[in-house]
Amino acid sequence: MRQTLKDATPSGSSGLPSHDAEQKHLLGALQAKGYEPAQADFPLPDQLNVYQRMAALYPRVCEVGVHNGFSALAFLQAGARSYSGFALGSAHPDIVRGSAQELAAAKLTEVAAGALGSMYGERFHAVWGDPTESLAALVEEGGRQSGDRFQCDLMLIDRAGPRTGRSLKLFAKLAAPDHLVVMTHTPCAPEACLVPTRVYEQAEHTGELASLHRQPFS
Repeated sequence: MRQTLKDATPSGSSGLPSHDAEQKHLLGALQAKGYEPAQADFPLPDQLNVYQRMAALYPRVCEVGVHNGFSALAFLQAGARSYSGFALGSAHPDIVRGSAQELAAAKLTEVAAGALGSMYGERFHAVWGDPTESLAALVEEGGRQSGDRFQCDLMLIDRAGPRTGRSLKLFAKLAAPDHLVVMTHTPCAPEACLVPTRVYEQAEHTGELASLHRQPFS
C-alpha cells in the first residue's frame, strides 16, 4: 500500500523542480547520505508527461539502472502497476574493485531503493547483482512455471554497458506480447554510445527490434 508522508512541503528555492511528499522523502534520504541535487537528475515536465502515458499503456516497468531512483518514482507516481529495477549493488565485485565514485553511486542507489520500497511496498522491486545474470535467472524461472510468470511491458536500458546486447536478448524473453523497449545513449557521438548504438542497429537489422523512433542523445 502506498505510504502517505506527513509534514512534507514543496521546495522550489533551490531552483530544482517542486517536490511533493514522496519526492521530498526520496531526496531527503539521498541527501542524508551525501547526495548533492543536480537539475539533470530530475525528469523534466515533458518527460513526466511521457512517463504518465507510457505507464498507462505499459504498466509493468523493468529497468536496467536504478541510479538515484527519480525515474522509478516518476513511473510509480504515474500509476505503473510495478517497477522492477536491476542494479549491481555496492557488494558486487565490479563495484568493490571499482573507483570510490562508483562505490558511492552504488550505495546511493541502495538508499534510493530503500526509500522507494518504504513508500510503494510490493510495487517496487530492486534486483541486486549483475543485471544480465538476474534477467537470465528470471527467464529460467519463467520456463519452469505453469502459472503467472514475470513479464515486462516497458523495458528501459539506461546508461548501457558492454552487456547491453545480452540484456536486450533476455528482455525479449520476458516481454509481454504488447511491449515497448527504450534505450538511452543511442544515437550519439561519445564513446559511451558506441556499444548501445551497435547493439540497437544490429537488433534492428536482424529483426529482433522494430524501431519506432530514434532521437539523437546528448
